[in-house]
Amino acid sequence: MTFKATNWTPTEQIGERKIDQMNDNAEYLYQYTPRAVYTLGALRRAEGVKIASGRVVIGKSTSDTAGVEVRFGNYFSSRCEPNVTTGIVSSGQTNIFCVVNGIGRLLPDNRGFQVGVNIAAGQAKRDQILSTFYVSWSAMGY
Repeated sequence: MTFKATNWTPTEQIGERKIDQMNDNAEYLYQYTPRAVYTLGALRRAEGVKIASGRVVIGKSTSDTAGVEVRFGNYFSSRCEPNVTTGIVSSGQTNIFCVVNGIGRLLPDNRGFQVGVNIAAGQAKRDQILSTFYVSWSAMGY
């Protein structure tokens, strides 16, 4: 089963073939829509769950610490505290620690979050951001 766009011209009559394709499209969307459950304390939602993801750049620096702010715009509902996970994409440099906080608060909220990274090199001359790397992130909320 594949999804196929279906259109009608203004004077075209409804036909069985196009109605069948619309039903197939609805079934396709149902089968291939991601399923998710958002849980936060006593709150548990299985409908209206949203997933966002992205990647931020951490540029080369003589410092061993950097921070970047990620904004969600109006993607998540107000009062939502999305669950945020991160991963480091780096070539060559290891011992990179990443912390996620909310903007002006401990937990991320519907506005976004802050990423803080620190390099924990064993040698003082390597205790800096030697080359550009990325922090990939995913957020799930409602």
